[in-house]
Amino acid sequence: MTSIALLLVGDELLDGRTADKNGAYFAGQLREHGVAVSRITTIGDPLAGIVATIGDLLQAVDFVVISGGIGPTADDRTREAVARFAGVDLVDDGVTWDEIVQRFEKLGRGAPSEANRVQALIPRGATRLPNPLGTAPGFVIKVGGKRVASVPGVPSEARRMFDDHVLPLLSTGSAIPQTTLLFAGVPESKLGHLLADEMVEREEVRVGITASWSVLAVTVRAADSALLESTCQRVRAIGAQWYVGAGARRIEQLLVERLRSDRLDLSLAESCTGGLVASRITGVPGASEVLQEAYVTYSNAAKQRLLAVPAEVLETHGAVSEACVLAMVRGLVDRSGAALAGVVSGIAGPGGGSADKPVGLVHFAIARSGVPEAWSRQYGDIGREEVRQRAATDLLVRLTRATSQAGR
Repeated sequence: MTSIALLLVGDELLDGRTADKNGAYFAGQLREHGVAVSRITTIGDPLAGIVATIGDLLQAVDFVVISGGIGPTADDRTREAVARFAGVDLVDDGVTWDEIVQRFEKLGRGAPSEANRVQALIPRGATRLPNPLGTAPGFVIKVGGKRVASVPGVPSEARRMFDDHVLPLLSTGSAIPQTTLLFAGVPESKLGHLLADEMVEREEVRVGITASWSVLAVTVRAADSALLESTCQRVRAIGAQWYVGAGARRIEQLLVERLRSDRLDLSLAESCTGGLVASRITGVPGASEVLQEAYVTYSNAAKQRLLAVPAEVLETHGAVSEACVLAMVRGLVDRSGAALAGVVSGIAGPGGGSADKPVGLVHFAIARSGVPEAWSRQYGDIGREEVRQRAATDLLVRLTRATSQAGR
């Protein structure tokens, strides 16, 4: 099986200006194709460092995928580094410069700068990888029986090029059979304890857990398909009460799939999450078939005006209360008529908390076919964004579990 290393290039990745978004994506795509990544290395822009790192990685793996460093500026040195390592010069690929000129004209940006000409250069002997979303093409080159591929650092361009051109280069005929099983509503420590016997390291089977807030992804790899299936059956049986589905997918993807299959429509009303739940859902293709409407009822006045929350509920119990979210979800159902409705209201912080209602307290409610249920979570003072993200995930999990296919 082909061994892979990822090399992420850019000073901005090392000094905190930019968070890497490509390495995890590439690794996830490779995992889905049954290919394990041996190393992920991040380095800065200096030319000598890139050249040396390519050499180090190719001593250990068969294929190095480089992200970043092929833009038009002086600190974009990846193409030169690969050419130097391969012992070749840079040559005009004969296609890219005309494409750059046409792109600038189409965007009304006038003529491109001479600095852009460097993007038309690739190492001699390399195969050009087209970039439909930007001006910098990628390339792949063979060096001593091994391969180096270079893609842009811009995430949208990098992902498109990786999916369209790099993944097809990898042999999946000898890929390790694997499946990802998703569980929700159980602590990682508890599920890990229950799966301890399955997670004992063995050559023929590997079981591992990855946590993402309220969702646990259990990845099972096995030597053959029969062993994979028998292991997955045991894992599903052990965690049956928390199992929500298979496949390396986000919880919002599962929710949209289940809603479409069940022919259910959904409405949302958010307070402390400020539309985050709706945003995550609408990021999934097909969301328009199931999401009917979503409100950000941040103020008490909005809760009253849009969801008909009684003033006495707000005065007596406050916006962050079980009484309020139940009133919110009833008002949402009355207004939208949706088969499934979800609401959230809480205190994300850093201010706004009290002894009775500390920062991190969040109340939720959902209604399936008009029948409401409410619950609350206390995340603690873990930071505003963490509270919002965890609350959004918890609501998505509960909505997913409310569909008829949850756990199948």
